[in-house]
Amino acid sequence: MHRPITIAVLVATLLAAGAVGAQEEPKGVVAYRIAVMRTLGAQMMAVKTALTESLEFVDNVKWHAAVIEDAAKAMQAQLEDLFPKGSTENSRALPTIWQKWDDFAAATDRFVELAGEFRKVAEGDDDQAMLAAFAKLGKKGCGACHEGFRKKN
Repeated sequence: MHRPITIAVLVATLLAAGAVGAQEEPKGVVAYRIAVMRTLGAQMMAVKTALTESLEFVDNVKWHAAVIEDAAKAMQAQLEDLFPKGSTENSRALPTIWQKWDDFAAATDRFVELAGEFRKVAEGDDDQAMLAAFAKLGKKGCGACHEGFRKKN
């Protein structure tokens, strides 16, 4: 009995997707870079949820912290490959990245450092210390690049 409504919703969804799909999808290095950043973002969201909403998962924070630090180190080691000069098409990366490359690289180094600090704290049992280290990682690690080197929504 709900079939006409379901079909209408499906058609509307497909039309909306078509309008969005009219914009060119990122490809190559930009698509890969976006996937890496989304992976980091998903790990950060998992930690936030475990520390603030679903405390039954707090024991998993040490695992997420390890993934974040490992991903941060891999990103740091491949920074020039992930951000080849001028790779801004279909991306939120700002040209400032290449104009201030040393600052961008330093922000990445800081992210790696803070990810390492967070991982060490996450190995312990102090949930409040984990939350503080996580907040610092988000604000001074992720935020350092998001504020100066990435377009706003």
